[in-house]
Amino acid sequence: MAEYRVAAGEAEAEDGEVLVFRLEARKPYASRRREDAFWMKTGDEVTQAAADAGLPFEAVTYFLKKAGSVSGMPVSLYGPRKDDGWRVLTRPGRSGKGGSLMDKEKIQFEEAKLIAEEIAKRNRDYLPDEEEEIVTPDELENLIKGE
Repeated sequence: MAEYRVAAGEAEAEDGEVLVFRLEARKPYASRRREDAFWMKTGDEVTQAAADAGLPFEAVTYFLKKAGSVSGMPVSLYGPRKDDGWRVLTRPGRSGKGGSLMDKEKIQFEEAKLIAEEIAKRNRDYLPDEEEEIVTPDELENLIKGE
């Protein structure tokens, strides 16, 4: 599971973190219906943001509990920064040689494996069969000269 952090106040994102959702400081509504509608809408928005960031649902419940308990302060939900750069994919479970792959990385690994197999097959198709005679450069010269 992805790690997350919920902070009340004017906290900034730490290294390796990205802001997923922020609820600004506000006064509660006087009407109970308006307050309930606000929390339903906020719950939907933070749930969608957390799902897009790959965070567990526990992050949403913790965020909503914290936001409900502190009034007049902004509350922020932080998640891990996604690494969109190049990465070396390793086989899962090789201790000391890379950790296990997450589901998304397993899919990328399988796609890369299929592409590599397709390229290898295409290269093998261009190689002559073992039964076919391979002519060396000297033999080709002799054939051209008519010897």
